[in-house]
This record gives sequence, structure tokens and C-alpha cells, in this order.
Amino acid sequence: MLTPFQKRALAVLERTPVFGDLAQVLGPWIYACTVRKGQMLFQEGDPAEKLFALVDGHARIYCSEHSRTSVSLDHVAPGEVVGETGILDAGPRRYGVECLENSEFAAIERRHVVRAVESDPTAGRALSTVALERMERLIERARGEALLSIEERIEQALDDLSRRLGESVGRGVQIRVCQQHLADLLGLSRSSISRVLTSPRMQHRVQLGRGRIVLLTR
Repeated sequence: MLTPFQKRALAVLERTPVFGDLAQVLGPWIYACTVRKGQMLFQEGDPAEKLFALVDGHARIYCSEHSRTSVSLDHVAPGEVVGETGILDAGPRRYGVECLENSEFAAIERRHVVRAVESDPTAGRALSTVALERMERLIERARGEALLSIEERIEQALDDLSRRLGESVGRGVQIRVCQQHLADLLGLSRSSISRVLTSPRMQHRVQLGRGRIVLLTR
């Protein structure tokens, strides 16, 4: 018998292409993990004892630079998995996860994930796909840094975030991300982000608000 949280978590996770099959296998072992805005789900170097999937909220993946500053690697949308690499190879966490708003995760102990992978090849393929998709986004962003203009890089990032984090609103698709977080993700200054988003080229494509960006579609 599944708990109310397990049923709610599965309703979110089953809608995602990667986690869909894995959700049914691991559903009975899911439990809730709530993290407040600004707090860490886990940090780089922590032991990989659990696999997490975001059910509600918004988080960022980061790595530390000289233990004083952090570099944003990716954002996490509901239905997406974090912590998969340490689960697969039993190594320490290779990145940290910080919550950008109050967030709720589905947590699964590593031993249950390992058992599922050993008994069902689908589970192993699903976790490998998570890691590969994240790597592909990082490669695409690095390629953009080398080959694209700042304007094109920002547009590329907004398109990606709108597909993964977007919510339909009256005039378009809303992304709950502030300009500073977008700047951190792209390795740019906030002033560069602001200059592009308020330029004549973008004034009919985006609408800016506090902690949000709306991509206009009408």
C-alpha cells in the first residue's frame, strides 16, 4: 500500500520519460525529504547514500571552486533526478544541490536503487540516461560559450529552461528563475544578462518580473 506522498511523487515522476519505468520499480521505497530555500540537499564530497527526485520546487546543481565560490552547472525541475552518479559508482557526490525555493524531494536509499538495478536492466538504463542527458547539456553549454554570442547563449538557456521548468501563463511560458541565477548558470555578469533581456531585440520576446522571466508567445 503506497502512502499519499508516494502516490503524489509517482504522479509527477511517471510523467517524465527517463524516470517513468524506474518510478514503478522504486515507488514503495520512496519517502519525502523537504528542504527550505537556500539550504543544501547535499554537498560536493558527501557520501552518496540516497537518490533524489524533485517533486515540487526548484534547485540548482553546483560545484565548488577552491571551497569559497560555487559554479552553477544546471537547474533541476520537478520530475528530474539528482545524485545518480554516486549511486552508480558508490563514490562521493561530485556536485552539490542547493534549493532556490522551498522544495520537496522523493528520496530513495541507495541499497534499494542498487537492488532494482541488479534485478531490472531498465532501472540501470534509466539512471545512465539521467547522467548522459545532464552531460549533454553541459557539453552544449560549453559549445555555446565557444561559438555563440552572449545573446544567443542566453536565448539557448532560456529555451532549455522553459522546456524543463516552464509554466504556462496568460501570454507565454513563465520560468521561475532570477537574472542572477541565469548569470551564474552561464558564467556571465548580472549586468550582461540585464542588458540583453532589456534590449530592443528581446523586448517583444520576454517579460521580466521579480524572480521570474516570461517567454512571450503571443
